[in-house]
Amino acid sequence: MKNENTMNTFSEAANLSRIYAISLISFILVLCISGYFFISHNLNYYRELAEKQLESVGRLKARELSYWIHEKIRDSETISQNQTFRENLATFLENPDDPQQKASLKRWIKLLCDIEEYSEINLYDAHFEHLLGYPDKKNPNIEKPPLAFFNESINNPKSSFAGIFRNTYDQSANMYFFVPIDTVDNKGGQIRVLMVVTINPHTFIFPYVQTWPTVSDTAETLLFKRDGEDVLFINELRHRKNTSLNLWIDIKSNPQLPAAMGALGKRGLVEGLDYRGEPVLAVILKVEGTPWLMVSKLDASEAYHNVWVYLWMAVGLMLSVVIIVALSGLMIWNLKRQKWLIGKLNVEQENRELANRILSLNKYANDIIILADSEKNIIEVNNRACKRYGFSENEFTKMTTSTLFADSKSTSMSTTMCSKTTNNRFESVHMAKSGEKFEVEISVSEVESNAKKYQQWIIRDISERIRAEKELRETSEKMNAFFSSNLIGILFGDIYGNIFSTNDEFLRIIGYDRDDLQEHRIDWKNITPEQYLDLDYKYIRMAQEEGSCTPYEKEYTRKDGSRIWVYIGYVLIGEKHDKSVAFILDISGRKAAENEIIYLCDKLKEANSTLEARVEERTQELQIRYEEVEKLNFEILEMSGDLQDKNAKIEHALTQLTAANKELEAFSYSVSHDLRSPLRAISGFSEALLEDYAKQLDETGRDYLNRLINASQRMGVLIDDILKLSRISRAEINLNRIDLSYDIKNIINTLAETEPDRKYELVFNGSLEVLADQSLVRVALDNILRNSWKFSKKREETVITVGEITKVTTDKFCVYNDDSPIPDELVGVINNNKYKTIYIRDNGAGFDMKYADKLFGAFQRLHSNSEFEGTGIGLATVKRVILKHGGHVWADSAPDRGTTIYLTFNNQPDTGDNNERKTDFIN
Repeated sequence: MKNENTMNTFSEAANLSRIYAISLISFILVLCISGYFFISHNLNYYRELAEKQLESVGRLKARELSYWIHEKIRDSETISQNQTFRENLATFLENPDDPQQKASLKRWIKLLCDIEEYSEINLYDAHFEHLLGYPDKKNPNIEKPPLAFFNESINNPKSSFAGIFRNTYDQSANMYFFVPIDTVDNKGGQIRVLMVVTINPHTFIFPYVQTWPTVSDTAETLLFKRDGEDVLFINELRHRKNTSLNLWIDIKSNPQLPAAMGALGKRGLVEGLDYRGEPVLAVILKVEGTPWLMVSKLDASEAYHNVWVYLWMAVGLMLSVVIIVALSGLMIWNLKRQKWLIGKLNVEQENRELANRILSLNKYANDIIILADSEKNIIEVNNRACKRYGFSENEFTKMTTSTLFADSKSTSMSTTMCSKTTNNRFESVHMAKSGEKFEVEISVSEVESNAKKYQQWIIRDISERIRAEKELRETSEKMNAFFSSNLIGILFGDIYGNIFSTNDEFLRIIGYDRDDLQEHRIDWKNITPEQYLDLDYKYIRMAQEEGSCTPYEKEYTRKDGSRIWVYIGYVLIGEKHDKSVAFILDISGRKAAENEIIYLCDKLKEANSTLEARVEERTQELQIRYEEVEKLNFEILEMSGDLQDKNAKIEHALTQLTAANKELEAFSYSVSHDLRSPLRAISGFSEALLEDYAKQLDETGRDYLNRLINASQRMGVLIDDILKLSRISRAEINLNRIDLSYDIKNIINTLAETEPDRKYELVFNGSLEVLADQSLVRVALDNILRNSWKFSKKREETVITVGEITKVTTDKFCVYNDDSPIPDELVGVINNNKYKTIYIRDNGAGFDMKYADKLFGAFQRLHSNSEFEGTGIGLATVKRVILKHGGHVWADSAPDRGTTIYLTFNNQPDTGDNNERKTDFIN
């Protein structure tokens, strides 16, 4: 019966192995299918994300380029309608050889070039003969604009844009605008003159096209047009040099080139190969009002970068889960096999004992039975002996029991054992006739028959048992090693909540120790949150029906009250299937990573939405500012009427321009470019009024115009300072070990050349070697030293001291008085070897420290302009430079006692990006 139970157990183990293998394969298939759909979903998502980004950037740039060209056309039309300019042109045409008329007209042309930032302006008659131009050329007709455009424009009353063409004389790229101007000759006849305006595209068009609003390694925008059967690229390409109007690519030979697709009429999102042969995602757009098309593209590898990251994460996760499931199945199979081997061994032992009791003398017994006399001569053997040893009964009768042993050692041992007692049992090694050696268990007893003593040898071949025991020991050792390895948590318990034994890994997971386990203070029901108990019962029922459950996720409550995510699977053992062996894996790290990924995805979506809203908002603001500046430009040009009204409008325009300048502080280069244009117009036209109409104005009118010119020039300086401040913020840092004393000496020598009679002294204390970007730090030093030079101009001798602070003492060293010590936050910075602190001290006018919070802000000045000139941008630039180096800047001063500026530099560069660091104290 027990043999039958053992076979049933073995059959159950085999069935369980097949079920487990099928379940494992199914589980792997489900994971692979899920991974496929996951990757497909992410590919579509990031493709749509790249399409939105490329389309928004492309449409914004195409719209801005179209608007800019339209604006230039309107500017040129305004110039052609200017009455004064037309009168000067008509006067010149009456007598082209008059030097005075030529100089007057050329002055107007030069003024237009300076105001509108034109490269050249040339005047041609209806026969394309050159009349006048600026700047002067030895041969102005050496490079004429395209004749086809000229013939079309001379008959067109409106201004037009011809495009960008390469100058064959000096290989430069130029943009051409054709402006027809109608005037009257001295006989009253109508004369049409064509003004050709040339603009360098490198000043705005090319930089604007090549910029990208976000950080990207491969993103690029390019302009192109169809030239016969080729595509001609207009601007410089990011990944190939010297391509502007120099690169033609055949359309038919490169059908996958996005530019070739655009030339054939394709619009919107496309996938193809760019001019490098790299797979790209691209959006093709038409630039309205031009013959150009625009491609915004991004390498597919960058667009789908996150997809491959997620793919590798998913593959790693799936492999981990498959390994855990496989290990769990292997352990369950080993437990079943161990149970079968133990059962088999017990059955064999019982059978052997039963045979010894009942069939000791049965010739046909399974055990080997030998009868020998007192001299150990074999008298009789059973069939099993003949079969196992290979000798016949006749051969056995000619042998002794000693000849059955494999070696002399075994023979000696058997002799010793048999001499000790008349009934004993021992194990030895016998050898068959074939030479085969096998392990045996020998039971020797003395029997008496007819007053004659015999030895009855009952021999059992235990080779199989020895092998089974060895295999069982190896399996047990493997299980013990696995249990002690703490790769995963293992517990032995039951379905009622009891935990009998665990390894250290499980105790670590739940936060308990061995004392808690031994004192029975751990119950798996008590450490399971209530919402997971129904889930546990569900899988317990599954394990009762199938022997084991599918691994699942749940949480445990740790001893400290916190919760931890685990991945658990178990098998039920015992007659009632109420004992369990569970395998628990800590997946809290994976859960945290999943939550982080979900959080980052949500943040990315939120950031994209915010970015789109900001782009739209900034675009609307930019449109409003363009309209305001354009309105100001027209108002100033119309100020040829009443002088008092003109002054009022100019004052109003200056007020609005100042307000617009403050609001546009953070805007891009294009906005600052549009602010310069009206300022140059104000200054230029004011100078023209002073020069041409000075005799018609009284002293008050001339004074107003001089004030207007000075105010315009100050505004230009202010815009330059703001642009410098903006460039400082965007500049990249190139850190090197530099000595500040070299730049300080050069700056002071340059300042001294402007005032050769001023007495000054420059003092150095300590080492001035720092880790910094030399070009940026030179800007900061220039602003500080110019302030020191400016504010000490009223001293008999200017004294500037530059040195190093190596340590702050307990009284917090200060320069002037105890009311202005070094801030507490910076004492540790100065004493830290990681930072180096430099000070620059002067003996100038100084300031009240209660205004120190304004010192490093933009447009903040502590002295009147009549006393000390300036824009209030210099120290704001210093602050930006030092913060960009990861340092700190502050000041110490007192009225009429000079000022000291402190700078700290990070002398140990970070391994990551050099981002600006914020400080919590007043700068």
